[in-house]
Amino acid sequence: MSKQTDLPASVDAASESPDAVPEPDRGFAISPTTRSWLVVLTVLIVGVWMVVAVHLLGGYRRNVAPGPSTRGRTALTPVEKSYQEGDWGRIELIPIVLSPPLELVPEVEPTESTRVEWHFPKTDTLQLSEKLSEIGIAKSLAEELVSMAEFNSEIDGLTIRPRRKTVLGLDRDVRSALYVALAGFPLNRDQRNAFREQCESPAAWFAGSTVSPETRRLVEPLMYRHGDYLFFADLRSIEPQLPSADERLRLIQTLRRNATFLVKLHVPENADVEGLTDYWGRGGRENEVRPIIESLSKIPGGQSIDISRLLPPFAQSRLYTYPTQFEVDVAVNQNCHWTTMNFFNELPEDRFCNTAEVLREVQGKYYRVHNKFRFGDVLFLLQRDTIGVHSAVYIAGDLFFTKNGSLASDPWVLSTLEAVKGFYPRHETLEARYYRRKDL
Repeated sequence: MSKQTDLPASVDAASESPDAVPEPDRGFAISPTTRSWLVVLTVLIVGVWMVVAVHLLGGYRRNVAPGPSTRGRTALTPVEKSYQEGDWGRIELIPIVLSPPLELVPEVEPTESTRVEWHFPKTDTLQLSEKLSEIGIAKSLAEELVSMAEFNSEIDGLTIRPRRKTVLGLDRDVRSALYVALAGFPLNRDQRNAFREQCESPAAWFAGSTVSPETRRLVEPLMYRHGDYLFFADLRSIEPQLPSADERLRLIQTLRRNATFLVKLHVPENADVEGLTDYWGRGGRENEVRPIIESLSKIPGGQSIDISRLLPPFAQSRLYTYPTQFEVDVAVNQNCHWTTMNFFNELPEDRFCNTAEVLREVQGKYYRVHNKFRFGDVLFLLQRDTIGVHSAVYIAGDLFFTKNGSLASDPWVLSTLEAVKGFYPRHETLEARYYRRKDL
């Protein structure tokens, strides 16, 4: 975003004794032989169903990638639910993972050339040398990179065209430090739009995919970590070695996975209907939300509802989905800011594709808040106090409605603050600022 002043450019059920088992009806006698066969038959049936159940559960777990707040999990551990309580009530978070449809994958970062270029705009050789030292690049490698740098008048800075051997031979920590620095410049699209997943290991990232072992051996050594995320930015370097176009699609589909949550609000019996309505009905939607919450509160023991049913129509229709082909074709920049500013709108306004319009809207119709955040508040992540890196909409607990990127393969999801911050790697700490509409 453009330069700015003060604006951007989270009760277990009580256990009960089992129901009493009634005495069996003794009016019908069963012979010992018949009883034996029945026992054997029962054991066989139960055994078969147990095998089937284990198989199904195993397959399910292999296809569930670790969720945003479960870095330590592996691909075979059970889904880990969590709960958060507050003014919003009690919500249950269930980690899930989304993969883009294959038909959208060709739209993802097509590489026009296998030539690798690293750009450092408005940078001279001395500044480049200082920058490399600052981010922890060893002196020998730094000197090698500086010696490769050539002045580029188009960017008033330096461009490095590294040898393939240099790119593939980077140590994982060095790759992380260098690529995170490169991502700070929009011209470095490979690093800025790197594939990423919040997971513990490459094995967890690839869990359940159909990518071949040979392709994984090309990709995994080039992955690097920053915070809780793994990244991959070297598709350009390994693409010529992929065996087929179909393998490329399967690889990108796997690399473009997005961790998110299914979220349910539990409405207890005799709940505070007015309090929950006041929270979830913001934006003039009280009459839409109250009947739902009121009806659930009358169910003995209460009932849960997916919170997507409580979101405004714009968010409700997009959550867990990808842009349609029509939306992709018209080239509307449906990025984070477009998503954030249209959250309460019945019809989206494409003027919010322009960051200047976003800034003007926030300056005129919002005010800054520092705590006690409410449904619909806007989060901006800032770098160096003035550069808007990302925006999202606060939902409840530690959850935000967000679209991380503007590609067709970037879905609308629910994410935590730390996951959102980690999605945008920086060597500098990102500042979180919150704003609220004056009419809400």
